[in-house]
Amino acid sequence: MSALLQAQESGSGAARDAIDAADTNGDGTVSLAELAASLGTDAASITKAFAKVDADADGQINASELEAGLKSVRGPHGGHGPPPSASDVATSVLASADADQNGSLSLGEISTALGKDGQTALSDAFASLEANGDGGLGKDELTSAIQAVFARQMAAYAGTAGTTTASRSLAA
Repeated sequence: MSALLQAQESGSGAARDAIDAADTNGDGTVSLAELAASLGTDAASITKAFAKVDADADGQINASELEAGLKSVRGPHGGHGPPPSASDVATSVLASADADQNGSLSLGEISTALGKDGQTALSDAFASLEANGDGGLGKDELTSAIQAVFARQMAAYAGTAGTTTASRSLAA
């Protein structure tokens, strides 16, 4: 994962390093399965992004394709603007998942948005994030949860072990 982030920042040498890091069969390219394993995710969740980078549609990403894909993310001058704030992400989540438009997400709305119904882990995470006892996650609660996730990701990227209660709950 860090090799992919470094590749985004650095250029083609880093793209080659990222390919080498994820290439488990040594063929010099990365398949969808290899990329998913390297990122610690399931292949279905990255299929569309993989297809966009796989310019020749051969089912493999090589260093040139990865570099081109990273350039498209960085933009023409190599920069890639600041990431969205936790508040902006919370606003976006509310806009897409708040079915009753009341300004907060119920456990049912989250379950519907995620396509997961009745999972104990989701219920436990929701309960730990729902701080004010109103039965929904408002923008402030979502912002706090997203900030905790961002902090956890940055800590993992930096190689530190700092996590918060909210981020541990989301990982459960």
